[in-house]
Amino acid sequence: MVPGHFNAMMPASPIVFGHTSPGPFPNESLRKSRTLVPAVVPSFVSVSGFKLPTSGPCVGPLSESRCPKSSFTIPLTDLKSIVECCTKPDSHSIIIDLRTFSEFCECRLCGSINVSVPATLLKRPRFNVSKILQTAFDPRGSSHPLDDWQHLEHVYLCVASWTASNIALAESLGKKFKNESFSGSVSIFDGGFACIRSHYSALIDDTKLEPTAVRPVLSPANSPVGSFCEPKNAATSTTPSSAAADASSKRRRSADVPCCISLQGLTARPSGFFCPLPRSELASNPFGANLATSPSLLTQSGEMTDVACSSLYRKFHSLHRLESERFVYSADKGSEWCTVDAMKPAAYSKNRYSDIVPYNVTRVHLPDSSDSDDYINASHIKTRKNEYIACQAPVSSTLNDFWLMVWDNVGTSGTIVMLAGLCEGGREMSAPYWPSKQLSEPIRTERFVIRSKSVTEVPEACCTLHVLILRDVETQSEKTINHVQYHAWSDCCSPEDISSVLRCLKLVNDLPKNGPLIVHCSAGVGRTGTFIVLDSLLRCSTIELQSSCSQSSSSDLVFELINNIRMQRMKMVQTFAQFKFVYDVVERLCQDDSLEFAFLS
Repeated sequence: MVPGHFNAMMPASPIVFGHTSPGPFPNESLRKSRTLVPAVVPSFVSVSGFKLPTSGPCVGPLSESRCPKSSFTIPLTDLKSIVECCTKPDSHSIIIDLRTFSEFCECRLCGSINVSVPATLLKRPRFNVSKILQTAFDPRGSSHPLDDWQHLEHVYLCVASWTASNIALAESLGKKFKNESFSGSVSIFDGGFACIRSHYSALIDDTKLEPTAVRPVLSPANSPVGSFCEPKNAATSTTPSSAAADASSKRRRSADVPCCISLQGLTARPSGFFCPLPRSELASNPFGANLATSPSLLTQSGEMTDVACSSLYRKFHSLHRLESERFVYSADKGSEWCTVDAMKPAAYSKNRYSDIVPYNVTRVHLPDSSDSDDYINASHIKTRKNEYIACQAPVSSTLNDFWLMVWDNVGTSGTIVMLAGLCEGGREMSAPYWPSKQLSEPIRTERFVIRSKSVTEVPEACCTLHVLILRDVETQSEKTINHVQYHAWSDCCSPEDISSVLRCLKLVNDLPKNGPLIVHCSAGVGRTGTFIVLDSLLRCSTIELQSSCSQSSSSDLVFELINNIRMQRMKMVQTFAQFKFVYDVVERLCQDDSLEFAFLS
């Protein structure tokens, strides 16, 4: 038994800063610094019978009602023995540092690992312990048994400083462990890292880190179908950018690092698709666990019926690993992968899904708004061939924000592509933001009036074209907006027919527009990302496309493009079905001998 483990019984004696027992402080100066708070009082004021000197600083006891407390707290008296235990190779205890990733790279408690996720995600019930530990960074490699965390005996949490918000964050994680039937103990180091560094400097590792990877979505293991080396140009960032404004043009690229995907313990079910797809009852939820929305590899190599398909599996999971590397920076304000703007109180309620948010660097800013009110869940996407805005479908409270974004980013005319219905599977995908029929009453927001000019059904492309007139009531000026709604694409799936998608892309390409193409589905990542990738790829020449038909090639145009747009908006091309569909479209076009030039101009 490691000294200092958590005991859930609360003592009857008063608690100072959350101690579960009146154990001694490491030294007297620590006790004073923790229990006393400076104050300023007038001259000759009597406090508890004592006369204070003339005006100046003095100290008075901090009332218990203002002391941050936690039932998980343990004192630091046994910190040395805890650290020694956690640094052993066969240890069944871990120390989880909850500070930001950049702070952890500067210095850390010896033997600790880092978990840096936004508080709003950590508090989500569906964001379970396994998903949290998938984002963990261990500077020593994979020495900790994170995949087998249920068998740990002790989990120690270290916060940045002893504040109520940090303690609440640690308690959220501690309760997740307990709620998932964790039989070991969960404790929070009293005082946080600031206190530990001040009084236990010998236990601090000050080595500066330049991490090149975090734990992949799946553990490395011997794969019966071999390993996959990421394309040499697959981009990722390993260090927060100091110039966030220029991040999109200065992103660094990683080396060609092999990434083996584990096949053990994973099962697949037969499907009409020649490779296994997610279970139907889970596929309707695009925001659950990673493996719930992507298929698993077969456990026996003999069951893998298509080598090219197995290569795509590994490429898709490699995308997950690259995104996991970026995810650990989401709480670092200096990082190009930071998402804290989307978590502010004024912005949080505007998100349709709380775990699908834009990066600060690429998010769309609404005009004529204060910094706290310029937020919309939308991202600027740039490729070599075109510019886009990828956004979530409007919710009822963001209709005016949506049309303000459209007005500000298009010229005299613009195009919106909608890849979802208003309701699918009993769930709202989008609030009605345009008059769906020609004779419908105009839709009015705080600043805009939207009326329908014409409606045209295009059955061969499985879509409806609405020509809308967007009028600004303040200036009385108008813009023409072409609204294309594609109907044959279910949530989390690939389109039902390649031909109809190609015709829809052709239709959108032929419409007049000034400004970026605005694309949305429900969350603005899965179907939206797939459409944007296809629109960009089909502007390439057939020679460029043919290089992507070799699915085992170390230089893969499709992989590089998808990873690039994921660097601008998270989770783009969200499921394996969508990922494979892109390759299917490219392969079909490359087999068309009559196509000598780019499919789209």
